[in-house]
Amino acid sequence: MLTLLTVTLVILAPFAVVAGLLALAAYRDRVREERRVRQIAVTEAIHREVGPVVAPVVRRRIWGRWQLLIELPPERAALGGAVLGAAQRALDAPVAPSLEIVLVPRRRLPGAPVSGGVRRWT
Repeated sequence: MLTLLTVTLVILAPFAVVAGLLALAAYRDRVREERRVRQIAVTEAIHREVGPVVAPVVRRRIWGRWQLLIELPPERAALGGAVLGAAQRALDAPVAPSLEIVLVPRRRLPGAPVSGGVRRWT
């Protein structure tokens, strides 16, 4: 009887491992698609209400908490309230308790003009 149980487990173990890996891949794809949909919704809402001033990044943190990262240009920090309002309206209410919105100053690339204007070489 013990031999029959052992043989059955040895035969079924590879199928169980493959089924588990397929379930894990399906979960990962579902989370990735949900992240993509949320990021598109937030980006379009901000662009519609404020204009194309920021490109928010949505990611899922550990334990299912969502994070919205928005880099604001320091010279346009006054837009923070409008950007936050547009982002909150774009995301539905059931998500709000598990959502973390982070505003950070946009880093300037070396050699980039400070004012955002055209750089003239003299």
